[in-house]
Amino acid sequence: MRIPAEARFPLRLLAGFVVVFVVLGIAPKYREDWLLENVLVALAVPALMLAWRSLRFSNTAYACLFLFFVLHEVGAHYTYSEVPYDAWS
Repeated sequence: MRIPAEARFPLRLLAGFVVVFVVLGIAPKYREDWLLENVLVALAVPALMLAWRSLRFSNTAYACLFLFFVLHEVGAHYTYSEVPYDAWS
Protein backbone atom coordinates (compact mmCIF):
# COMPACT_ATOMS: atom_id res chain seq x y z
CA MET A 1 0.00 0.00 0.00
CA ARG A 2 1.41 3.34 -1.07
CA ILE A 3 1.14 6.33 1.26
CA PRO A 4 -0.13 9.48 -0.49
CA ALA A 5 2.40 12.30 -0.72
CA GLU A 6 0.25 14.71 1.30
CA ALA A 7 0.12 12.21 4.19
CA ARG A 8 3.86 11.61 4.53
CA PHE A 9 4.74 14.73 6.52
CA PRO A 10 1.92 14.37 9.08
CA LEU A 11 2.73 10.66 9.47
CA ARG A 12 6.39 11.45 10.13
CA LEU A 13 5.37 13.98 12.75
CA LEU A 14 3.01 11.44 14.31
CA ALA A 15 5.79 8.85 14.44
CA GLY A 16 8.13 11.40 16.02
CA PHE A 17 5.51 12.36 18.57
CA VAL A 18 4.88 8.73 19.50
CA VAL A 19 8.60 8.37 20.23
CA VAL A 20 8.60 11.56 22.35
CA PHE A 21 5.42 10.45 24.14
CA VAL A 22 6.88 7.04 25.03
CA VAL A 23 10.27 8.40 26.12
CA LEU A 24 8.76 11.14 28.30
CA GLY A 25 6.17 8.73 29.66
CA ILE A 26 8.92 6.67 31.26
CA ALA A 27 9.30 7.63 34.93
CA PRO A 28 7.68 11.07 34.93
CA LYS A 29 8.22 13.12 38.06
CA TYR A 30 4.60 12.67 39.20
CA ARG A 31 2.73 9.82 37.48
CA GLU A 32 -0.75 11.01 38.48
CA ASP A 33 -0.12 14.52 37.14
CA TRP A 34 1.31 13.09 33.93
CA LEU A 35 -1.81 11.01 33.39
CA LEU A 36 -4.11 13.95 34.08
CA GLU A 37 -2.17 16.31 31.83
CA ASN A 38 -2.25 13.79 28.98
CA VAL A 39 -6.03 13.52 28.82
CA LEU A 40 -5.90 16.31 26.19
CA VAL A 41 -3.37 14.37 24.16
CA ALA A 42 -5.33 11.12 24.47
CA LEU A 43 -8.37 12.89 23.00
CA ALA A 44 -6.80 15.30 20.51
CA VAL A 45 -4.32 13.06 18.67
CA PRO A 46 -6.81 10.29 17.82
CA ALA A 47 -9.39 12.95 16.86
CA LEU A 48 -6.88 14.52 14.47
CA MET A 49 -6.11 11.11 13.02
CA LEU A 50 -9.77 10.20 12.54
CA ALA A 51 -10.64 13.56 10.98
CA TRP A 52 -7.60 13.68 8.69
CA ARG A 53 -9.48 12.98 5.46
CA SER A 54 -12.25 15.48 6.09
CA LEU A 55 -10.31 18.14 8.03
CA ARG A 56 -6.84 18.64 6.61
CA PHE A 57 -4.46 21.24 7.91
CA SER A 58 -1.39 22.66 6.22
CA ASN A 59 2.01 21.14 6.93
CA THR A 60 2.84 24.29 8.88
CA ALA A 61 -0.21 23.78 11.08
CA TYR A 62 0.74 20.14 11.68
CA ALA A 63 4.28 21.23 12.56
CA CYS A 64 2.92 23.79 15.04
CA LEU A 65 0.64 21.17 16.61
CA PHE A 66 3.60 18.79 16.83
CA LEU A 67 5.70 21.46 18.57
CA PHE A 68 2.85 22.26 20.97
CA PHE A 69 2.35 18.60 21.86
CA VAL A 70 6.09 18.02 22.35
CA LEU A 71 6.36 21.04 24.65
CA HIS A 72 3.24 19.83 26.43
CA GLU A 73 4.86 16.41 26.96
CA VAL A 74 7.99 18.01 28.40
CA GLY A 75 5.81 20.04 30.77
CA ALA A 76 3.79 16.96 31.69
CA HIS A 77 6.92 14.88 32.35
CA TYR A 78 8.32 17.29 34.93
CA THR A 79 5.12 19.22 35.73
CA TYR A 80 5.21 22.68 34.26
CA SER A 81 6.53 24.43 37.36
CA GLU A 82 9.50 22.06 37.73
CA VAL A 83 10.86 21.87 34.16
CA PRO A 84 14.65 22.37 34.56
CA TYR A 85 15.06 25.17 32.00
CA ASP A 86 18.02 26.65 33.85
CA ALA A 87 19.90 23.33 33.83
CA TRP A 88 19.45 23.02 30.07
CA SER A 89 20.90 26.45 29.23
